[in-house]
Amino acid sequence: MRKKEGDKANEILNAAASVFARDGFDKAQVSAIATSAGVGTGSIYLYFGGKGEILQSLFSRFWDRLAVEMTKLETPDPLLRLNDQLGVFFEQLASDRDFARTYLRDHHRFLEFADPPSKRGYVVCVEFGRRAFLEVVAHQDRTGHAPSPASTDLSQAILFGGVRASLEFLLNNDTPAEIVKTRMLSMAMAGILAATRDPQP
Repeated sequence: MRKKEGDKANEILNAAASVFARDGFDKAQVSAIATSAGVGTGSIYLYFGGKGEILQSLFSRFWDRLAVEMTKLETPDPLLRLNDQLGVFFEQLASDRDFARTYLRDHHRFLEFADPPSKRGYVVCVEFGRRAFLEVVAHQDRTGHAPSPASTDLSQAILFGGVRASLEFLLNNDTPAEIVKTRMLSMAMAGILAATRDPQP
């Protein structure tokens, strides 16, 4: 198998996003991905071991790219930084509707089955968000109590859920992406401020 780099591998991943969005992972065929990518079915296996590896690589590529974008967000104010992180996350998903549909339908498979190296970008992005959230808590709280790890995990899950709901709304309505993003961020920031007031130990 060739190293999964270069234009051809990326073309296959882009084609896979389209096929996964249309058919879903379970029904998607490698032959359909090959046709969409304009290559022979056998050529797919020069780059990937099968559609499971394609899905893993598709999401790994997304999170790696997002992690790079996250490193560019250096706003000192942690609430604004968290706002920017969520905004970039939403923008990256909204910019490719085929991938957005694949994300909504099949990202759970990536979280369950991808190997640790493939999840590196995801872990980096989650940690960026966690650090910003904890900084917001430190700024808001005067009791000296830090939120429990479970509380922080729940808060992040709610934020991710808000992005997912906003993405679903975008895909099913004619509202411009910028309006959806702005509304989503407004509600997310209000929710974060409410959640970080007087946290319980």
